[in-house]
Amino acid sequence: MPNGTCNTECLYRQTFQAFSEMLQSLVVKDPYLENLDTIIKHLDPWLQSVKDHERERATAGMTQVLKCLTRHLSLKLPLRFQRLGHLVALMALLCGDPQEKVAEKAAESIHYLLHITLRLKYIIHDKKNQQSLKRALTKCREFLELYSSAAKCFYTCPFRIAQVFEGFLDSNELCQFIMTTFDTLKNLNHPRIQRSAGELLLTLAKNAESRFEKATDALYEVFLGNRLRAATFRLFPQLLMTLLIQIHHSIGLTMSDVDIPSGLYTEQEVSSEVTPLCALLERNRLLAQKVMYLLVPFLNRGNDKHKLTSAGVFVEVRLIL
Repeated sequence: MPNGTCNTECLYRQTFQAFSEMLQSLVVKDPYLENLDTIIKHLDPWLQSVKDHERERATAGMTQVLKCLTRHLSLKLPLRFQRLGHLVALMALLCGDPQEKVAEKAAESIHYLLHITLRLKYIIHDKKNQQSLKRALTKCREFLELYSSAAKCFYTCPFRIAQVFEGFLDSNELCQFIMTTFDTLKNLNHPRIQRSAGELLLTLAKNAESRFEKATDALYEVFLGNRLRAATFRLFPQLLMTLLIQIHHSIGLTMSDVDIPSGLYTEQEVSSEVTPLCALLERNRLLAQKVMYLLVPFLNRGNDKHKLTSAGVFVEVRLIL
C-alpha cells in the first residue's frame, strides 16, 4: 500500500505538471491571446468550484499560465482576449478564499495579470484617450512603489485590486467585473469570499466615477429579483446609494455621499416575495426620499437604461405605498 500510494501521488504530480506545461505552451505560441481566452473558459468552472481541492488545482494552473505569459509576453494586433474583466474579478475574489493556498496563488496571479494588462493596454490604447492611460499608469506605478510586494498586498487586501485595475478596464470589462462579482455573491458556503465581493463592488463603484457607464446594468440586475438574497440584503443599501451617486456623476450631476443607517433589516425579517429595494424603502423613509431625489433626474437626463431603471424603481415604490 505505501508503494501504491507513492506511485499514485507521483503520477498525479507528473500529470498535473504535464497539463500545466501544455497550457503554457499554448499561450506562449499565441501572440493574439486567443488561447488564453479559451483556457479561461475551460478552467472557469474549476476556479469557481465548491470543492477546495478543485479550486486549488485550477488556481495553481492559472498562476503558472500567467507567470509563463509574463515572462514570454509577445503581443500582436488584433488581440482576441475578451475576458479580462472576468478574469480580474475571479482572481480578486479568490484572493479572499478561505483556503490559504488558493488565496496566495490567486494573489500571485493578480500580480502577473497586472503586468500583462499594462502591456496589453499600452498596445491597444486609443491615442484620443492617452491622458486616461497616463493617469492609470501613474496610479499603478505609485501603487507598486508603495507596496514592495504587490502579491502580498493583494492577498491581505483584495479590494485594492479594484483600485488598481479600474483605470485600465474599459466599459465592457468593467461590466464583466461587476457581473462576475455579483454572480459570486451566491456562494453562501464561503462568507469570506462574499465579504471580498462586497468590498470589490463598493471600491470599484467609488473609484470608477464617471467612467462607470455600465453601472446601470449592474444596478438593474439587482432590481430584477431575489436570486442572491442573503448577500444582496446585506450589501444592498450601501451599494445602491454608491451606484446611484456615481451614475449621477456620469450625467454631470453631483451630490454628497449619503449616510447609510446600519441594521435596516435582515433577510429573516422580510417575505420571500419582497425585494431588497422594497424592504429598504419601507423601513427608512428618509433614505427612500434620498433615493427618489437621485432617481428623478434620470427620467429627463439619463439614457434609455437609466430611464428604464428609474421606472422600475417607481413601480417598486407604488407597490409599497
